[in-house]
Amino acid sequence: MTVRPPTVSPGRPAPRDSWTRRVNQLLVLAGLEPFRLLHTARTLPVYLRNYRTYRRLQDGPTPPDFPVTRHVPMLHDRTASAGRRGAYFHQDLLVARRILERRPERHVDIGSRIDGFVAHVALFREIEVLDIRPMSERIPNIVFRQVDFMREDQPLVNYCDSVSCLHALEHFGLGSAEVPALVGTLGKAFGSFGAFVAGDAGLVETLIQRARTYIYTTALPPAVAAATREALEVAASESWRRARVLSLARRFRVLAAEAGIPLADSATPIQPVRVGPADAAVAASARLLERGYYVAAIRPPTVPADSSRLRIALSAAHRDADVEGLVAALADALRP
Repeated sequence: MTVRPPTVSPGRPAPRDSWTRRVNQLLVLAGLEPFRLLHTARTLPVYLRNYRTYRRLQDGPTPPDFPVTRHVPMLHDRTASAGRRGAYFHQDLLVARRILERRPERHVDIGSRIDGFVAHVALFREIEVLDIRPMSERIPNIVFRQVDFMREDQPLVNYCDSVSCLHALEHFGLGSAEVPALVGTLGKAFGSFGAFVAGDAGLVETLIQRARTYIYTTALPPAVAAATREALEVAASESWRRARVLSLARRFRVLAAEAGIPLADSATPIQPVRVGPADAAVAASARLLERGYYVAAIRPPTVPADSSRLRIALSAAHRDADVEGLVAALADALRP
């Protein structure tokens, strides 16, 4: 896989000579965007002047109506281009133009965006779209079929004389063995923190070079990384722990239902108990702590108002007696 260095942000002037472009690309990789900085410096005085005017008018006794284009503070949008110069936009137009020129008898598209490339083609001819995802809308000139390309019994041999497939790998209905990237978190079950993306070397290098804005934390401390590796070894070699904690979760739900405890739907070791008002959830959590059970109260803004709950977190180290005692304590703590 070829990794291209990042370019300047859309809407920013690109340097013309090669050495300037290389310097700019190196600065972007280091987290600096010189052209964006220059653009900000150029528009900042107008922004600050409009911002002061806006606040003065709005903070007055009777905020007046005023022309939006004169006083609304805009740092970059005021001079930004209304056009799109991204690669996907040009790709859509290029392929649509080729279809227009070649005039195939039946053109089929596999999983491209309906509101992008497919819409361009549907303006001047019929296009058939095949995708594993469903589509309920009926749109003129678009014939939709839901298809799983991972099945071998699809009657699609000699089906069409023209086909397009623009960045649609995830729409093929891949099974777990064919997925090119695996994303997961290292909290909860692994007892660590952080997250990961697993894939081949080309994918990982591309993410490092091109997706730096999505890498929002620094590297994990060495001790945490070592603990995560040990947790992965335990998860791979001691599968009985997963079976045990899921068995406890099922037992907890049965006993809670018998005791009339209101549970939210969950088949995981995290079991939410519905309470309602935030103060009631906090009071129930305190009563459980007095009985020797640490159960966190989840309140707004983490959850909507009047939907506070208790968060039960089970582990494979718990005993059946622990679950039975917890249910009895919960029943007492939730009594009015």
